Parts: sequence; structure tokens; C-alpha cells
Amino acid sequence: MRLTSVPNTIDVQVRDVEDPAIVTAITEAIKEGLHHMPGKWHVSVSASGERDRWSLDVRGDFGRHSAKFLAAPDQLPDGVSRRLLAFLTTSASARS
Repeated sequence: MRLTSVPNTIDVQVRDVEDPAIVTAITEAIKEGLHHMPGKWHVSVSASGERDRWSLDVRGDFGRHSAKFLAAPDQLPDGVSRRLLAFLTTSASARS
């Protein structure tokens, strides 16, 4: 038996976050969340206008998703991870 790997490309943009450690944690959370998904993905995280309000935008082979959520900057990696999981769960349900 021969295993075939389906490659993916994940482009991450994090705006409005000053702390490089938080940017790295957000990037790692996104890549971990999408590592098993084939195709090209573009994910951006940015401030949403109000204090501690953030926007997560995901574009890929399974559609586009935007979510706004509340999180202190140090809680952004967890908030992004939860929103990404919600998108992937919803996308998987819609395909089955």
C-alpha cells in the first residue's frame, strides 16, 4: 500500500497585535487547526474596531467564513482556535 500526502498551503496574516509571542501562538493555532485540510487557505486576524473585539476571516477550498469575537489580546490564540474549530465543524456537517 502506498500513502499519498495531499499538501496544503496556509497563509496567515495577524494585524493589530504588537506582541510577537502572541502572533506566533495565533499562527501556530491556525496551522494546527488546518494542518489536515488539503488545499490553499488564507486566514487573517485583525482588530474589529472596538476594544478587545477581533475579526477572524478564513478562505479556502471549503468556502469562506468570518467571525467576530471578544478576547483580551493574551487570549487571542485560544479565541482564534475555538472559532476555527467551529468553522471546520460546520463545514464538515454541511458536506455530509
